[in-house]
Amino acid sequence: MFALLGFLGLTVDVGYLQFQKRRIQSAADAAAAGAAFQLAAQASHDTAKVEGLYDSKKNGFEDAVNGVTITINIPRERWIDHQLKLRYRGRFEQLQRP
Repeated sequence: MFALLGFLGLTVDVGYLQFQKRRIQSAADAAAAGAAFQLAAQASHDTAKVEGLYDSKKNGFEDAVNGVTITINIPRERWIDHQLKLRYRGRFEQLQRP
C-alpha cells in the first residue's frame, strides 16, 4: 500500500512538472515573439525588452516574483535569446521533507 501511494505521488509530481514546463515554454515563446515584433518595427532594444517582459507577464510569469527570473538578451545581430527560470518544488517532495 505504501509503495502504491509513493508511485501515485511520483506520478502527480511528474505530471505537474510537465504542466509547468509547458507553461514556462509558452511564456518564453511569447516574450521572444513580442520582442521580435518590436525589433521588426524598428523599435529600440529597450522597448523590445519591455515588450518581452510584458508578454511574459501576460502569460503568468513576472520577473522577480515567486522565484521567476526573466532575461532577454538582444545581441548586435538582433537574434533574441530568452531565458525563464522557475524554482520548482514538487508536491510529493513537500510531503517528504519538513
